[in-house]
Amino acid sequence: MQIDANVLEVMYDIFSGRPNPSWFVSGKQLDVIQERITGLSPAKPLSRNILGYRGFVITNPNHLEKFPDRIVVFKGVISLSLGDKISHFKDIHNLEGYLQKMAPDIGKPQPHGKGIDLPIAAVVRIAKKSGAERVGSDAAAILIAKAEDYIANLTKEANRLALHAGRKTIKEEDVELAAKSK
Repeated sequence: MQIDANVLEVMYDIFSGRPNPSWFVSGKQLDVIQERITGLSPAKPLSRNILGYRGFVITNPNHLEKFPDRIVVFKGVISLSLGDKISHFKDIHNLEGYLQKMAPDIGKPQPHGKGIDLPIAAVVRIAKKSGAERVGSDAAAILIAKAEDYIANLTKEANRLALHAGRKTIKEEDVELAAKSK
């Protein structure tokens, strides 16, 4: 496949055990990415050794001068790699959000700090322990959505019970009682 010389490749790092979606960016998109990796303040690195959403990895296949070799964007931290040197910065210009809007429609990740992130592997493992021999990615996505809805509703009811008891902390008995009322 012939690609334009002035491109970066973006990989949406979400799957374990199958290829991650990727696409090329060029033109104005390059300018936006350049702006969003400029003038950043230092940050501590984050571990990406988890299953499920692990952010975005941007590579520079044609060694464009104004970009590092590799850019990793995950949970509000941008890691820039140039040769053997890796520097970590706060994503103050919301590059992660920009890439999320650009990402192919395949179970978009939640913006940093919002939503629930149940790991796909954990949900599939529960399904298999419950008798499923195999679980397709579309089924896993629905299982995750339903589990997240159930947990959210259970938590709301348990919180209501804790507040009624004059507490801010949800206790085991609140969850048990909330589960019985559902």
